Amino acid sequence: MTYSAISLRIAPGVVKEIDALAKEEHIGRSNLLRELLNIGLRETKIEHATGAV
Repeated sequence: MTYSAISLRIAPGVVKEIDALAKEEHIGRSNLLRELLNIGLRETKIEHATGAV
C-alpha cells in the first residue's frame, strides 16, 4: 500500500501519550496514528450517518 505524508503539530503531552501507547501495543508511532485516524474516521462516519452529530 502507498501512503501520503502529512505534517502536523501536536502538543508534547499528546506525543508522550502516543509514544506510550505505541510502546504498549508494540507498534511504531506511525502505525498507531494510522490506526487511530482510521478509528476516528469510521466513528465520525457512523455519527454522521445516524445523525448523532
